[in-house]
Amino acid sequence: MNKKDLIRDLINSLAHNEPMDKVMMMAQAVSFELYNQKFSDWVRKEQRGYYNSNDKDIPQYRDIPCILRVDIFIPFKGMMKNFTIPSDIIKEPNVRNMVSSVKLPQSLTELEQIYSQNGGKEIKLGVPGSIFPFLDKYLETGSVQRAYRALSTTAPLAIVNTVKAKMLDFFSYMSRETDLDANFRDEKIQEHITDLFNKYIWNE
Repeated sequence: MNKKDLIRDLINSLAHNEPMDKVMMMAQAVSFELYNQKFSDWVRKEQRGYYNSNDKDIPQYRDIPCILRVDIFIPFKGMMKNFTIPSDIIKEPNVRNMVSSVKLPQSLTELEQIYSQNGGKEIKLGVPGSIFPFLDKYLETGSVQRAYRALSTTAPLAIVNTVKAKMLDFFSYMSRETDLDANFRDEKIQEHITDLFNKYIWNE
């Protein structure tokens, strides 16, 4: 199959909301024809996840707002569970950033599985016990015994849909603005593909 047919098939799969494992296999095949390192690296990370990446190297569209919930032990009264601490009252920037949003590093296929298997429940991600003393300062009484970040059940699907939309824009504009039969090793074509990538995929 030639490059033009691969790209058109991929656009069709994106437009018809095909499963992400199929879409990304097609994107991988297309990446071999584009000869563009930025796009190839991005496809590989979305396929495998960002587990070994620094936080700053994980795309902004994977940064998901969350709610901080805690279990508080109150002397002579017992445990108060799932108490919400508003993140905007936390003064320490590092702690506030940690509990107000989280970047999900999972591969796109894993994110689809998390969404389909979660049963409509909110997603819970723990926080390190080292921040409990900082949280205690914002309680009228008691101490934090457990804390977690609660994410919307649709958060993984939102990332998947964002990636699909970005790829659809990228390849649609490429098909419109680039001769798909041209030699993609050409320097000017590579510059144009990189510009399209920066504009429609990595538009942080």
